[in-house]
Amino acid sequence: KDIEARRAQNEIKSLFPEKHRALRGHEFCPSAEASAIPPIYATDGIVNAEKVLHLHYFVGGCDWYYAELDPQSLTGFGWAQLAADCGEWSYLPSLRELEGMKVHGLFVVERDLGFEPMRAVEVDRIRQQMIRRS
Repeated sequence: KDIEARRAQNEIKSLFPEKHRALRGHEFCPSAEASAIPPIYATDGIVNAEKVLHLHYFVGGCDWYYAELDPQSLTGFGWAQLAADCGEWSYLPSLRELEGMKVHGLFVVERDLGFEPMRAVEVDRIRQQMIRRS
């Protein structure tokens, strides 16, 4: 299993070079974390509130939380909030695309370095929007 995990990690690293590593100051997508994310459709039988979110990225008022990740294209499924109180479950941009974004030519998308995998209902902004919609 260790060999398989290392192979998956190396594959993810080789899929995209980081364009904005120097600006960001940290690794955008740690391959060990990314390789532990379930593949697309793997959590289909799980209620959205109970899905485990593995990675959180943000810039300005935008947030992306990845619950699933395709190991080849690096596109995901999870929660995206692109404006205040307008979050939704959807397919997310590839990590390659997200890493390459620059907002207003100045700001890069950051990985939340303190984020630990947790159920969606444990993320305040997601829980609050779920309550408002019910």
